Amino acid sequence: MVRLFHERFWIEQGYQQLKEELGLDHHEGRSWHGWHRHVLLVFLAFGYLTLQRIQEKKRLQQAWWNQRMEMATTSLVQ
Repeated sequence: MVRLFHERFWIEQGYQQLKEELGLDHHEGRSWHGWHRHVLLVFLAFGYLTLQRIQEKKRLQQAWWNQRMEMATTSLVQ
């Protein structure tokens, strides 16, 4: 039950980000195809930003790990 609520939380957070930050709710067109194009572009932007966020997190973790290893090897040399 807790896992289900936790998954729902992240789905709702993603949907809220799509609406507020990426403009999912700003479509004012009249055609079905136009709406689909709008949603496609919003989801592509969301995927790109998510990928950038993940890559930045990995880069920061790698930099932290390299710094820790450098400090450990420096203390062994002294």
